[in-house]
Amino acid sequence: MVLFGEMVKKARKSLKLTQKEISDGICTQGYYSEIEKGTKIPNIALASSICKKLDISFQYFDDPSDIYISDLKSKIENHFHNYDYNNTITILETNKSHFLLDNSLHNQQFFNFYYCMSKLILKSDIIDCIELLHYSSSFANKDFSPKCLFIYDLLNAVALGYAYQLADNKSNALYYSRLSLENIPLLIGDYDNKNKILIYYFCAKTFHMNAQYNKAKKILEDGITFALSIKSDYFLPDLYFTLSTCEQTIGDNAKSMEYHQIASSLMLHPTFRIWKLAQTQ
Repeated sequence: MVLFGEMVKKARKSLKLTQKEISDGICTQGYYSEIEKGTKIPNIALASSICKKLDISFQYFDDPSDIYISDLKSKIENHFHNYDYNNTITILETNKSHFLLDNSLHNQQFFNFYYCMSKLILKSDIIDCIELLHYSSSFANKDFSPKCLFIYDLLNAVALGYAYQLADNKSNALYYSRLSLENIPLLIGDYDNKNKILIYYFCAKTFHMNAQYNKAKKILEDGITFALSIKSDYFLPDLYFTLSTCEQTIGDNAKSMEYHQIASSLMLHPTFRIWKLAQTQ
């Protein structure tokens, strides 16, 4: 996903212009600098003026509001990735109308996944989350038989399985987790590849919580293999930590310690460690 700030910064540098030259007559230089950093999101009028000055087609996005939504999604994903679930919820609640007063099922599914999963991790509003996820999940209709899927079709099903687990409905929890894993091959597009890792992680958590440790272990191993194949650290320490717990429960303390050490080192030096691990695959 290309952020608006990244796009205008690249265009400005290619034209050899300063931030002051671009911001002059549009906004303060300080505010423009924040836009390039991604810490401020311009409204449509300001974004249009910036694009005009840089000679960038404003149709770069399918809809002008996509500029705001695109940057907002990246902020939400970053907070979630950094375990900042309270801020994830706050940003989503503050910007709820941008996602839900929209005809895009994708945006609604994006909102429901990150909002509900953050709530569920904090063990909050479990029943409300189940209702919300049922509303947006294609798989809530058990006759749904897709030929292709987008990532948030599956992530909503993953969250639904996790929510049912927390509500102590084990049969539904395992049903939606199995469904999510079985349908990974139907996913189209690779721009959201890192989010496939979330499918492996939360499905494994559900099986682990149901004492199906060998099944959880296999899912975690598949998730780790996939993460290393795309050289992503997204939730990779979590996969290794959970695998360590699985091995300890099964009784292999040596492997448990090994995976725990890998997870700990990933938290400190993710890029180097991923490169080292990928060499062994």
